[in-house]
Amino acid sequence: MLHSPKVLLIGLDGATWDVLMPLVRQGKVPNIARLMKEGVYGELESIEPMMSPVVWTSIATGKSPEKHGVTNFYSAQSCLKSLRVWEILAEFGKTVGIFEWLVTSPPKPLKEFIIPGWLATTCETFPPSLEFIKQLTFEGKKKGRADLLAYFDLTLKGLRNGLRVTTALEAFLHAFYLKLKRPSFYDMHHKTISMKLRMQGDIAAYLLKKYQPDFSAIIFYATDQVPHHYWKFMEPSKFRGISEKGIAKYGKVISETYQKSDEIVGYILKCVPDDTTILIISDHGMEAVTDVEYVFKTEELSKHLNFRYKDSLQFQIIKNSLHIGINASRGRERKTLQRQLIESLREIRLVERDANLFDVTLDKHENVVAVVKLKDLDFMNSSVYFPPNNRVKLSSLIETEHLLSAKHSPKGIVIMKGRNILKNKELQPSSILDIAPTLLALMGLPVETDMDGRVIKEAFEEEFFQKDPIKYLDSYPKYFGKDRIKRQAETERTFPKEDVDEIKKKLRGLGYLE
Repeated sequence: MLHSPKVLLIGLDGATWDVLMPLVRQGKVPNIARLMKEGVYGELESIEPMMSPVVWTSIATGKSPEKHGVTNFYSAQSCLKSLRVWEILAEFGKTVGIFEWLVTSPPKPLKEFIIPGWLATTCETFPPSLEFIKQLTFEGKKKGRADLLAYFDLTLKGLRNGLRVTTALEAFLHAFYLKLKRPSFYDMHHKTISMKLRMQGDIAAYLLKKYQPDFSAIIFYATDQVPHHYWKFMEPSKFRGISEKGIAKYGKVISETYQKSDEIVGYILKCVPDDTTILIISDHGMEAVTDVEYVFKTEELSKHLNFRYKDSLQFQIIKNSLHIGINASRGRERKTLQRQLIESLREIRLVERDANLFDVTLDKHENVVAVVKLKDLDFMNSSVYFPPNNRVKLSSLIETEHLLSAKHSPKGIVIMKGRNILKNKELQPSSILDIAPTLLALMGLPVETDMDGRVIKEAFEEEFFQKDPIKYLDSYPKYFGKDRIKRQAETERTFPKEDVDEIKKKLRGLGYLE
């Protein structure tokens, strides 16, 4: 049999060789090191915007955001204009298991399971009997006595579905610790992320063993969520004012997170057949935040903005610029609101310099972009004018200190091991857009001609594609008779307001929004 009978993709969000390779050399991540020795590895280049839902959707489709339709954190699943690789496989009768992939809520029924990612605003899963997995995450954040009892009940459900006893005990003790101790953010955050990683790893492994899907994809986010906050303790020379106490206490948190992720990888690998093809990838890398970054206080800005429909605005901060999406159901209405918003932003003036505070444009995703281009701003002594007659301090709108000490970088990781894949070889850099075409070729299926990526042929033994050349077709939606996908995406573009508010809450919790 030429093609892989089963394929498992494990995503380590934000993983970078800058952290991983020293751990490989030190023998601290033996499972990942073994996969590298028995397969191929290299850099995986990301795309802009480097937002997880956008990039993971490009990984799943092999297409740019313009083609697949997911362009920001607030893009609903109905925005999709392309089939994802598991949807293609399911149409060919392959069984599929998806765990914590973004933009999968609400989950669409397929054989075998879908557990949506962390941006999901409900606990829905497919099948519904697995909803306790999402409920564990939601309930674990609450601290009342009744909430702890509910969490204990959910943990018992977890024990019946693969949660190891030691993990369940640690999870309950952690929830109790949060209630009693009220620890500091830095004491609490990495422990909570680590606990979530352990629980998800246990249950994901159980689901793989139970359902044995032909294709499975699992994403873990600890290697992104922890470095964002703890990088300054790992690399203190790039920051000012990092205490020796903080370095001693938190300096190894990131490397320990990678080691725990490696342990989970090893546990999962024991639950799949030996001839399964394994891919480990990240959607981007991470690096220290060394330049001055602006933190926009979006709620304060919205309060003073001379714009009537403030509830429709969706704020994102990307590289010192404020990207503002508008939640509107009709394209014509959105265009009108865009013009009004641009005019309102251009009216905001820095009083002392008699200059516009923002340079305002539209990006290619039709978000309004406000950029502060003025240099050497005096934040404490400058004031800002909002029409018709309102003046506030600049420091009430923008700050220059940020909770995050690491940002996304374009260089992620890829590791592949399996039948017909070369051994112990370092690849030249490939793109996240190459993953979907490569997965389809692995499974013996045609690659769409409008995919922006390519099959990573250099990872394979030379005779593999000589015996069975790569096949292509124009469009899977047309092939399956699913032209409705594009029409649906054009009419159902955004989440309801209450879901947007829930997503904003999640983003604030991770430090992406103020």
